[in-house]
Amino acid sequence: VILAIESIETKCNDVLRPIGVLKNVSPDKKTREMAKKMIEWADKKSLQIVYDKKIYSAIKYVFKHHQPKNDTDKKILDEYYASYTRMGFDLPPKEFKRVKEIKNLISKHGSDFEKRVNDWDAHLWMSLEDLEGLSEHYVDSLEKKNGKYKVTLQYPHLLPFMSQAKNAKKRKELADLSSQKGGKDNLVLMEKIVALRKELASLLGYANFTDYQIERRMASDYKTVMNFEKDLLEKVSLRAKNDLELLTKYKNDHFKDNSSVKYFESAYLSEEYRKEHFALDSQMIREYFEMNHVVKTLFSIVKKVFGISLTSVKMPVWDKDVFVLEAKVDKNVIGYIAVDLFPREGKYGHAMVMEVRDSRKENGVRVLPIVSLICNFAKPTKDSPSIISHGDVKTLFHEFGHALHGISTRQPYASLGGFQVAWDFVEVPSQFFEQWVWDKQVLGLLGKHYKTGKKIPDELVEKMLSAKNFLSGMSVVAQIVFGLFDQDVHVKNIKDSSSHFSMLRKKYSGITPSSKSLFPADFAHLIGGYESGFYSYLWSLVYAKDIFGEFKKKGIFNGQLGKEVRQKIFEQGALKKEMDLLRDFLGREPSNEAFLKELGI
Repeated sequence: VILAIESIETKCNDVLRPIGVLKNVSPDKKTREMAKKMIEWADKKSLQIVYDKKIYSAIKYVFKHHQPKNDTDKKILDEYYASYTRMGFDLPPKEFKRVKEIKNLISKHGSDFEKRVNDWDAHLWMSLEDLEGLSEHYVDSLEKKNGKYKVTLQYPHLLPFMSQAKNAKKRKELADLSSQKGGKDNLVLMEKIVALRKELASLLGYANFTDYQIERRMASDYKTVMNFEKDLLEKVSLRAKNDLELLTKYKNDHFKDNSSVKYFESAYLSEEYRKEHFALDSQMIREYFEMNHVVKTLFSIVKKVFGISLTSVKMPVWDKDVFVLEAKVDKNVIGYIAVDLFPREGKYGHAMVMEVRDSRKENGVRVLPIVSLICNFAKPTKDSPSIISHGDVKTLFHEFGHALHGISTRQPYASLGGFQVAWDFVEVPSQFFEQWVWDKQVLGLLGKHYKTGKKIPDELVEKMLSAKNFLSGMSVVAQIVFGLFDQDVHVKNIKDSSSHFSMLRKKYSGITPSSKSLFPADFAHLIGGYESGFYSYLWSLVYAKDIFGEFKKKGIFNGQLGKEVRQKIFEQGALKKEMDLLRDFLGREPSNEAFLKELGI
């Protein structure tokens, strides 16, 4: 019974996962729209199949009467039975029918929400004077028409402009425009989705949606999540308050302005302070991170640490800028990574890894996994290669951590693959691998000037490391605010989600958002998998820092440790409880000591 269902699901996914990727990345609008329709159709059809009561009866019978022969079979049977019992099969027919309707509606509204965010094409046309403070490379990368330059809401345009443009009025205009991304229609969709989730949880007998959503995760319930968020908030709030006072004093002293820090000023003031007090200029730093060199260095680190070699191979792709990597351990191919690094119109606007083909065994033969790594970094121009910020380098390593986790799985069932771990553990491999970009030795390898080819100066690396925890309190509090908002909308009776977020941000960060803000109209995390689970980023960061702490003790390129991470965590997928994976590698109980130490608290 279980093998039959698993086999059918993987065959379906082999077709549907590539279509899901095309929905997010295809350069052709018609293809994206057709893919969206096909995924919606497939989701609806899938629910009809999954909600067949005969399948539940068969699984229930197997669960009650079968004794699995090994841990793998025991885990897969337990997962199937738990997932079906959580679908409401034991409800009366009327309530069960409503559960299915709710799932369909959530899927449809979610797809519409994400499409509106991806297709949002708001922009400003700027004069050359408006771009004062931005680099020549940045200006050259912009579309030009009638003497004006097009600045979009894509990250390679938005983030440098908000941190470097001297024109405060234009920064405010762009921040206001960005805060409306998704539009009012998405607020309506978000409210509908949240209401449906609450109804679903109630029908299934849970006190709130969070208790239902994370029941099978590490945190397990709403109370644990809120204790985690509030405990962390207590530990970092003083640090965050001091950070804001520092920025406010800097603004008062240097710009003769005694007002509080505004939402369109924090990134700019932070950048100016960094330049002055740490002698750090993010644009100058950016010149040392040329994309091709960064990627080659990353490959070298992956080989040294994890024993995984990455080489480019020819495979069909969706755009000329996409390339495919073949991953090997020793001489054995373990999987493929399709890499899509640059923004395009209609492309998913953030960074993520998506499965293209699941890893599993069929008739004793391993089917090799394929994942797609999607980012949005500054494109090369006719005069210059792609040069990226240190933050972009961190993002690339983060997503590569996901990709390595996805291709390393050695489990026989797709349902026990790496991405099937508890959702509040899924960020551990990615946040673990991004720690390398803050190591002095690694920065020395990554940094090479895109024009001169000179290695990044040691003194610049030292300054970057000394500034690492600059405003770290504000940064962590910002994450906590997102996490609290996520919990509030899904558990409490929030009438106006946009106003509620603005209240939380002002209360805990001390900065009042734009009065024009429509957030969470573009908060795709709450649609695409992080609903009631945004806390996972900080939760998993605690464990990621703990794992990386072993490398800080025993060697940043320690291949034996890297092999152990690959074998004891990556390859295990979802076979064991996540806390057991950590104990197996660490040889002790996990701790938050490394996390707090890294924050400088």
